Amino acid sequence: MALLKVRRGDSILAVTNPPSMPILALILSFIVRVPYSLVVHDVYPEIMVACGLTSRGSLSFSLLTWINKSVLGRAESIFCIGRDMQEHLTRARGVGTDEGIKVISLWADSEQIHPSPRGDNRLLQKLGLIDKFVVLYAGNMGYPHDIETLAAAIREIEYDEGIHFVFIGSGPKQTVLERLVAHGVRNITILPPRPRSDQNEFLNACDVAILSLVPGMLGLAVPSRTYNLMAAGKPIIAMVAETSEVARVVREEEIGWVIEPRAIDKTAQAIRAAKENRGKLLAMGVRARQAVETKYRRETILGQFDAALHPRPADLQN
Repeated sequence: MALLKVRRGDSILAVTNPPSMPILALILSFIVRVPYSLVVHDVYPEIMVACGLTSRGSLSFSLLTWINKSVLGRAESIFCIGRDMQEHLTRARGVGTDEGIKVISLWADSEQIHPSPRGDNRLLQKLGLIDKFVVLYAGNMGYPHDIETLAAAIREIEYDEGIHFVFIGSGPKQTVLERLVAHGVRNITILPPRPRSDQNEFLNACDVAILSLVPGMLGLAVPSRTYNLMAAGKPIIAMVAETSEVARVVREEEIGWVIEPRAIDKTAQAIRAAKENRGKLLAMGVRARQAVETKYRRETILGQFDAALHPRPADLQN
């Protein structure tokens, strides 16, 4: 492990995946007397509370919260992937300011993923969905994801034979969808996870894509699939908190709809609105790809890290 090779004069850059990595960075920083910085992708243990896997009153939550405050407080710099996460980390660190906490978003695989003609999509052809309005959910179906609300919205509009839902992925909440199929809902296709090499094909196999998080996830995570969907030029229905990073991006770039988690009727309405506004969807898709080209390319994001970690004299004066 790279962290175990740290020597005096080095500095540590630790990512929060796995959650134990920042703790190890803190320990090594103390032992070897070197500084460390954090790249925060997920915020624990708060995510476990939002997912119903623990409670704020538990001993483990209290212990992990104390450890995280120490980790954040001793970090030389903190990089996070959303403005809502920056706000959360500012509170969690407990020093009353966001100084030293910088937002640098995730990037899109814009070289490998790009908009492609819907009519040529092999997955849609294979599934016989070329003539349907296709709604895509691609990614994990885990505890942080609001699959229950999406399933309830599907029940509301299952009578519309022109709409079909494609789910690609797996996770404990996949059973929610399998129960729908078992009860006779026919406008759903559930596919297993596909390799990253197939991303351009399956991300383009839709008219609109859905992202969803359960309530309580504000400031704790940002779905990485967001930026690759944008690279594919896909409008997004974001079932997320109103002030989350994803909601801000969707609104700022005008690339979709934002629906609060657990809002079944509004989710169904957004899907219907997307189907009824094909021209609007095309314009959203163009803007999504343009946003990736100007803001979320890999080179752009890595350049922001480089500037933050190796500031030039002129930057230090500003």
